[in-house]
Amino acid sequence: MRKHTGTLGNLFARRDDGFSLGSLVDVLIAFLLALGPILQHYRGLLVNAGISVLILLLPFVLGRQISKLREIDYRGILAIIPLAVFVVYKLIDHGFTFEEFAHGMIVIFYFAVAASGCIDTDRFISATTWIASFASILIIVQYVCFYIFDFHLQLVPTGWLLPKSAQWIPRSEIGMVGMDGKPSTFYRPSSFFLEPAHMFLYLFPPLIISLSSFSVNRIAKMTAILLSLALILSTSGMGIATVVGVWGIYFLRKAVEMHRLGKRRFFSLKNVVITVSVLLGLTLICFYVPFIRKSINRIFSAGGTSSNAISGRISRGLRLTKQLTGTKFWFGVSDNVEGINFHLSGFNATMYRYGLIGVILSYVFYFRSLLVLKDAYFWISAVIVVISFFSAHTHGTFYMQYFVYFLLSGYKFRTPRTRRICFKKRQKIANEQGEE
Repeated sequence: MRKHTGTLGNLFARRDDGFSLGSLVDVLIAFLLALGPILQHYRGLLVNAGISVLILLLPFVLGRQISKLREIDYRGILAIIPLAVFVVYKLIDHGFTFEEFAHGMIVIFYFAVAASGCIDTDRFISATTWIASFASILIIVQYVCFYIFDFHLQLVPTGWLLPKSAQWIPRSEIGMVGMDGKPSTFYRPSSFFLEPAHMFLYLFPPLIISLSSFSVNRIAKMTAILLSLALILSTSGMGIATVVGVWGIYFLRKAVEMHRLGKRRFFSLKNVVITVSVLLGLTLICFYVPFIRKSINRIFSAGGTSSNAISGRISRGLRLTKQLTGTKFWFGVSDNVEGINFHLSGFNATMYRYGLIGVILSYVFYFRSLLVLKDAYFWISAVIVVISFFSAHTHGTFYMQYFVYFLLSGYKFRTPRTRRICFKKRQKIANEQGEE
């Protein structure tokens, strides 16, 4: 299994064959694919900017596929087959147009080339970490501008948004809009993302990767701190919960590692005092820092509006899907949910539109990842499954691709050939450190 010692430097890192034209193409592909979840909301040459980029990249990706035919590992392709079947099933379940068919074929093509190793997932993860870090710095700048200089720094070019994304324009322009779209006194910026939930979905995989290695270096740790601060400042309830969980797992692993190494000082009086102080500080922050308190209340309190994460995003969707009977239970009602005037999570939307068969096909890849992947990739899979009951975007084209590229990196490093390469690299590093 690969050990991440930092992802920021991997974007322009040299490979075994040096830094060639092919490497530059890999960087271009990785960076543009990393922008997909953001570009999907903007105007493009075809459908939207995200789809336009996928189409424009086709010849470059196909060229890399042809150049790496001898290196294809078909085990990655086998892992991705359920999601490819899910895309085909969506097309045939309720009928399709030519545009939907073309869209589905493009999605399957990118799944296949990524699974076969012809998209450099190392560079992709690095590109997403750079973008996430940049967004994290900008949200801090937004807070400084708002609370010190008394103005909202707008980072979303609203003039380029698609008509269906117009619902996010007020939030982007003033930064103080509630869940119902009405003005609010609660400042909730999200950098250049349309809303805090989008920012959370983009930032949590790089955060988990940054803290997942057995020996996290200083750059990776600083990156994790920056991303964690950004998720807290975004006031996303899911983001705050994930930050607490990820850091809790990190410190628990450190404690276990120190115990195995015989360093029992982890449970010394000094460390106990520090731990209690941190917990006390977090408790005080939760009660006395307004935006943290309101973020937590959004998770656990309905406030009479049924708009919080638990009541609004699960209960009404479950009530809707419980009404499905007969063939509708198995195949769904329709791929159109425009008549539903409340938020549907990825699970509920898939169940309503494509039935139990669609749900099973869309989750097989993630549940298999929970069983066979380890470290960061296991936790990324776990978070995806959990948030699919809260967020609709887990089953959308671009965030699904985004998550799949991360997890395929885990499958890539389960192959015997790569384990030998990683072992040789680790051995070489150990020898060099020994010589020093």
